[in-house]
Amino acid sequence: MPPTSKEVIDDKMNPTLYKFYVSIALFFLFLAFIVFPFEEPGSPEFYADLYGIILLVLFIILITIYYVKTKPPITEETYPLITISCL
Repeated sequence: MPPTSKEVIDDKMNPTLYKFYVSIALFFLFLAFIVFPFEEPGSPEFYADLYGIILLVLFIILITIYYVKTKPPITEETYPLITISCL
């Protein structure tokens, strides 16, 4: 028996969820950049902070690529044209 429309999983990312992920990642990236200048180069904390920054930037890039790929196309039904007629 084929799945009905209610049973099919929508693989599109919710824009609210995307904004939540990116805002949390940017917050942690901000915190990592605040601490970064005070770390001594060569210390384990320096490398942990550096790896954290790299992973956060990579996460933001990947989640943005996924969101853009799964974004529904813009159609007239989703965004109807608003026309203003002038006399």
